[in-house]
Amino acid sequence: MEARTERLARNEVAFRALNERAKDVTEELAFDGMIDVPDTVECVCECANPDCMARVRVARGDYELARGGPAQFIVAPGHDLPDIERTVFEGDGFAIVEKHPGERAIAVETDPRS
Repeated sequence: MEARTERLARNEVAFRALNERAKDVTEELAFDGMIDVPDTVECVCECANPDCMARVRVARGDYELARGGPAQFIVAPGHDLPDIERTVFEGDGFAIVEKHPGERAIAVETDPRS
């Protein structure tokens, strides 16, 4: 894998980690009774562009679907990069992409669930 595609994959991993932490904090607050667990998850786009600030809102079930595999990420429409990933699901205002084999290895090695 070339350095460019590795860097792009690592950018997406960093955004996924940010979203996972935000979701964890929300769930902790809900567990403590401070807030209700929302039906949707608002997250930052997990695309490869390190300057992207797009926000996407997904149903909790779709968010969990994206987290079904360590090589899947949630991106804003049009933010997919076919040279490193393929779109596996399109929702209302977001898409779930899955890394190609080389980039998949980076996603898997950096997934805290692995």
